[in-house]
Amino acid sequence: IELPAYLDRFDADAMRYYLTINMPELHDTDFTWEEFVRKNNDELVGTLGNFVNRVLTFTFKNFGMVPAAAEEEELDREATRMIESTYHNVEKHLEACQFKPAMKEVMNLAQFGNRFIDTKAPWKLLREDKTRCGGALYVCLRLTKALAMLAYPFLPFSGRKLWKMLGEEGEQTGDLALGPL
Repeated sequence: IELPAYLDRFDADAMRYYLTINMPELHDTDFTWEEFVRKNNDELVGTLGNFVNRVLTFTFKNFGMVPAAAEEEELDREATRMIESTYHNVEKHLEACQFKPAMKEVMNLAQFGNRFIDTKAPWKLLREDKTRCGGALYVCLRLTKALAMLAYPFLPFSGRKLWKMLGEEGEQTGDLALGPL
């Protein structure tokens, strides 16, 4: 494939993801459009994009801002542990120039985020307990912010866009405190 022709039609981050996740480690790798489309649709869009879209859309529609944190439940604490573990693992992999396992860690966090939001079911909590709903979305937004920071080395254009959607400015570093949406 010729990159200028590709970039005229597709997003650079989609190719960056595909190349990172299929990076040859011990042998050559073949590029096929079918595999590119599958990885992009099933993984990048279906996992990472789906989680981010669900969180941002639901939060903005029902709260219009970052909701307040609520009393933590065990699953919320598990999310915090997952974020911290993912940061540690990605850092370790990046220091060793192991980009494929680092990207897999990011995607595992996105998968966790999808399971988290499915389990918390904020669409049900909204009717039953708006405070708990806001607390669940607060954790989802922390996960989203972590994903924006962790994906940035691999998906700089999407990472920067997500960073701005979260109301963040400046560099994609720092703590996971949330600003306004």
